Amino acid sequence: MVACRACIFSLFVCTAFLYSCSTDFEVLAPEKDIYVVYCVLNPQETVQYVRVSKVFSPAGDALQYAAENDVTVSGLQLQLKGGGKVYAATEEKDIPRDEGIFSNVQTLYVFHTSGPDSLLPGGKYILEISGSGTEGEIFITAETEIPTVPVLIGLDGPLLMPDGQYSFPVFAFEETNNINFERGSGHGFDIRIRLQYQRNGSDTIADYGPTTTFKRSRNCGNDSEKSRELCFELPACHVLNGLLARLHAVGGSRSYYSDPQKSKDPDQLNHSLHIEVTAADSFLTKYMYSSIPAGFGLNLLIDKKEYNNISGEHIGLFGSINSSKRWIYMSECSKYLAGLTVPVLPPSGCEWQ
Repeated sequence: MVACRACIFSLFVCTAFLYSCSTDFEVLAPEKDIYVVYCVLNPQETVQYVRVSKVFSPAGDALQYAAENDVTVSGLQLQLKGGGKVYAATEEKDIPRDEGIFSNVQTLYVFHTSGPDSLLPGGKYILEISGSGTEGEIFITAETEIPTVPVLIGLDGPLLMPDGQYSFPVFAFEETNNINFERGSGHGFDIRIRLQYQRNGSDTIADYGPTTTFKRSRNCGNDSEKSRELCFELPACHVLNGLLARLHAVGGSRSYYSDPQKSKDPDQLNHSLHIEVTAADSFLTKYMYSSIPAGFGLNLLIDKKEYNNISGEHIGLFGSINSSKRWIYMSECSKYLAGLTVPVLPPSGCEWQ
């Protein structure tokens, strides 16, 4: 899933109109002030980012134009209202963006939400954008309700062991595992498993997931969108295959130090592997659940209006997420199958299923 954070989704919408092969008529519509707004709030982040772009139709190759020009909009005033507070955004220019077909810099608007200004789970927030456009004053609004934290069941940790020491749960990913959690106020969910390790001496990560967005239990538990408790099945070796593909893709030497261990001080336990469940608000769930990322693009204004929650004729996405994570250990067999043991000797009975 996606947050209004430093690594926000690399979603950008540009609308281009086709030219007829005939020179008898022109299909470019008159220029209008239509803006694309993108933001996903995350109460666990200390900064929230908003991107505002203008729909454009240049006389030429639209993709080439977007690659050579920063089409995000500056000079606007943004406010975020909710939780009894009003936040004013600051503008930051020349922010690097992911490599792709668009300009490698962008202008973003930033809300600072740390300490007493933190966003409240379960709270409703309204985004207001104002400024001057080519057709006069503009005023854009959007609203989201931040989900409460999904609560993982049976993964409270660190665990207090019978000997009075602490440890984390051990997962045998060579076997089938069920992830159970209480949904809270979230509408859609995804699961990620993140491995932290060293590649060529530098800290790096490998992820399994995120999974596709789901609204009901998958292959386990109560199959209802209204169930308070949801269950997601991780098939045997599925996580290991996903991690192994990522580990092999980057190449180089790697090292991993996360043997199951115990300690009287839980802060001394090795934190290098965790399971994370992310909850999305109702609109973001609709967007993700309908596989719209593949459909967002040139036809947005034609047949995707139902996935827009920005006021007026403007388009885009204003949503919110919340997540919880639990640290775990990986079984010796799982580490071997994922290529994380040295020397490479399989534990007894350890094999691909």
